[in-house]
Amino acid sequence: MFGASTRSAIWSVLNLTQKFLIMCGICGIIRFDDQPVDIDALVRMNDALSHRGPDAEGFLLVGRVGETECFHDSRPNPSFDPGVGLGHRRLSIIDIDGGQQPMSYENGYFWVVFNGEIYNYIELKQELSNLGRRFHSTSDTEVLLAAYAQWGEKCLDRINGMFSFCIYDIKSKRLFMARDRLGKKPLYYHRTDSCFLFSSELPSLLAAIDVSDDDLDFSMIGSYIQYQYIHSPKTIFKNIRKMEAGSCVTLTLDGASWNERRYWEIKQFADTDLSYDDACEKLTELLYDAVKIRLRTDVAYSAFLSGGIDSSMICKIIAEIAGDSFTAYTIGYEDAAFDESPYAAEIAESIGVKHHFEIIGTDFFDNVDDIIAQFGEPFADSSALPTYAVSKIAASNYKVALTGDGGDEIFAGYNSYDTIRNDLAGHAPERLCGVRIPDRVRAWMSKCGVFPPGDYKRSHRRAMTIWSNDAIADILRPELAADGLDEYMSAPPDWLTDCQYCDLKTYLHNDILTKVDRMSMMNSLELRSPLLDYRIVEFAFSLPPEYKYAKTSDGWEKKRILKRVASKFLSKETLARPKRGFGFPVHNFMRGRKNLFETLLTEHLPVTRRFFRESAIKTMLDSSAEIGVATRLWYIYCFIVWRERYLSKCGSAGVRECGRQKINTFPRGGTKGAGENQRATAT
Repeated sequence: MFGASTRSAIWSVLNLTQKFLIMCGICGIIRFDDQPVDIDALVRMNDALSHRGPDAEGFLLVGRVGETECFHDSRPNPSFDPGVGLGHRRLSIIDIDGGQQPMSYENGYFWVVFNGEIYNYIELKQELSNLGRRFHSTSDTEVLLAAYAQWGEKCLDRINGMFSFCIYDIKSKRLFMARDRLGKKPLYYHRTDSCFLFSSELPSLLAAIDVSDDDLDFSMIGSYIQYQYIHSPKTIFKNIRKMEAGSCVTLTLDGASWNERRYWEIKQFADTDLSYDDACEKLTELLYDAVKIRLRTDVAYSAFLSGGIDSSMICKIIAEIAGDSFTAYTIGYEDAAFDESPYAAEIAESIGVKHHFEIIGTDFFDNVDDIIAQFGEPFADSSALPTYAVSKIAASNYKVALTGDGGDEIFAGYNSYDTIRNDLAGHAPERLCGVRIPDRVRAWMSKCGVFPPGDYKRSHRRAMTIWSNDAIADILRPELAADGLDEYMSAPPDWLTDCQYCDLKTYLHNDILTKVDRMSMMNSLELRSPLLDYRIVEFAFSLPPEYKYAKTSDGWEKKRILKRVASKFLSKETLARPKRGFGFPVHNFMRGRKNLFETLLTEHLPVTRRFFRESAIKTMLDSSAEIGVATRLWYIYCFIVWRERYLSKCGSAGVRECGRQKINTFPRGGTKGAGENQRATAT
């Protein structure tokens, strides 16, 4: 695509202009009453984020009349009783003093703790400089502060990045918090009449808040079993929330005003006059720019390469822009049904990049319970394990990796869309009650209308879970009802766009991006996803559905326009290869671990009985070698491990009351005992 001289010039500009980017963890405590911030609790919260930022830590303490004390790489020891405490952990992509956080701007009128990065900060900095803003560092964090000082909350409309941050505005005595458009960077919060706590991760909040089974939102247990994650803005706890993707909050320090709103939403659906060829050219331009601005780093970077279309295309574009001096990482399995490493090796060789791949065995996940607990609430997507593995391997040599995440959600790549289309047309399914229907019989059944046209939302919901409603009722205790999922548009232009919209708001937001963030940051690795540049997302949703999913001479083609763009880089064999996904042989893994599923009815039996039907689990264990059954048992196993990690010491009413006191008052010096135990498990 680019000649050698052009590519060299672009890379020179990237290296000269990029000076500092960081990935981090943030947390904070704000008191609405006259009680001071519990410094011990703030330190515990920050310590629980150490994996997100092992290079440095910082704290900001703010008094009632605006006095401030900032501590960098030292524990806070205030000379006054603060009403606000902010914490920060830093993962440096390049170690420059000007990037330390918490960071101030305009003589300390604005302070920020910031997790993420602003990819277009160079362009923003130039625009702000033209408006008279002055800078004292080369950090994108300072650009964020200057943008807020210049434009206020509307600065979010100009930022292209992945982020969650909290800005303390001393002039107006308020906090401004925001999360990026797609929800790549997380933000959790707990709010009472007397205090407000927030953090990048749920375990960090649990390091300061004692909880028990009484604090669980029991409706979320059924929802978790159905979908393998907790749907935002809820969490497994009644009084802890996730900030929604593309949202921001303004909070006054007296707690009297709370304003949460969406600052970004997809607005154009199937609304473009571009021809298919012109749309392909436009997408190509957007892809190159999305990759280019994510290569802004002075440290060596890597890429994940699965052998599929998305990651292969990203690796090829990286090589086009910046050359082939990067390493692509792949993992594989002994089970060939899940192993794509041979395909990845072919791609790496064709591009000419260094390729590092490892075959992963069961011994790689000796810390499987720690991985499960990293999410702070039940989470059962087993692909978190290979994501953890490839992140851990890459992090041994790099701090940055680019990925191909997002292609299936944005460009309609899931096989479930075939199922939904067939249901809408009244076509017979390929299988019925687990038995494959012969093609001739299927054709006759479809012609005779044996299966009437279905509702696409019902079909889509079925495709999003491995459980039927009857199966969930059989496994759960009767009092644990499932909470429904409904994130569809009120007036969708077509069924495909509506299903994609739901996938974006639910599966991508709460599963894929959650998994990618926690597993990479658990290994102190920053991941960047060019396909999830918000400009590409908006462009994809503006396209007619037939640009993404359409009938061709070879049958129905998914990700049609993305494959057309990728055809400039990849072979026909790669483009025609059936989708396999980033799966994991969980059934083989659990057998290789001496069948950990059996612990559900041995050492975990008291807790298992409390939430699930023992007889149903015994029945499932008898056929646990089957992939579908093993996956269902994995859901239950993840829930039990999570509950044992975070709630096993907090089951009595006495402990619960102790937790309530700690939440609401934060006495000076903190609370020993249960609070210290929470810190130990969360960290």
